[in-house]
Amino acid sequence: MNNPKDHPFSSLRPVSLETVSDPETALLLDAKKGITSEEARILGELRRIRSRGLPLKAEIRRLKARLTQPSPGLLERAGQDDVQALAELEARLETLRSEWNDWIARRDEARHRRMVILGHEEP
Repeated sequence: MNNPKDHPFSSLRPVSLETVSDPETALLLDAKKGITSEEARILGELRRIRSRGLPLKAEIRRLKARLTQPSPGLLERAGQDDVQALAELEARLETLRSEWNDWIARRDEARHRRMVILGHEEP
């Protein structure tokens, strides 16, 4: 039995997502890795939303700080532009928050499906 080809398990292939044809078994193997590919995709979307939201929040803080400082009369028009820009940024941030909440709900559903597959929760 010095030859590796003579080993009783030499004809077996390792089990991985690529070698499994049954979707339920593949999903179970995926879930046992920690998170499913669906959860990983959802987390990627959450990261994308966060990366778009952080600069918006920084700009909103900057505009709010600028608007709270007393300004001379000549800059009054610039203050009105800042108010309009602030309203637009806050609307965009609110849209991102709504998207975030939708993805959080999807993440929770995917987590529940994984827990059901693993037998930790009831369907």
